[in-house]
Amino acid sequence: MEVRSTVRDAEARIQIEYVEVPHLKLTSRQVQRLWNLSTEACEAALSTLLHKRFLTQAADGTYVRC
Repeated sequence: MEVRSTVRDAEARIQIEYVEVPHLKLTSRQVQRLWNLSTEACEAALSTLLHKRFLTQAADGTYVRC
């Protein structure tokens, strides 16, 4: 249950930052460091945000807002 809560919190924090900084462009490693996330939580949050089409992955591997 705690892992699920951590991932949801990570999703919310990532979304807020991308809304506040519309041209934000980060790698998964940068996302992980910026929000002090475990690799698993980071990957799960980014995967969910990709699935929801909130984020997309650019050709260079960075995550940007759709």
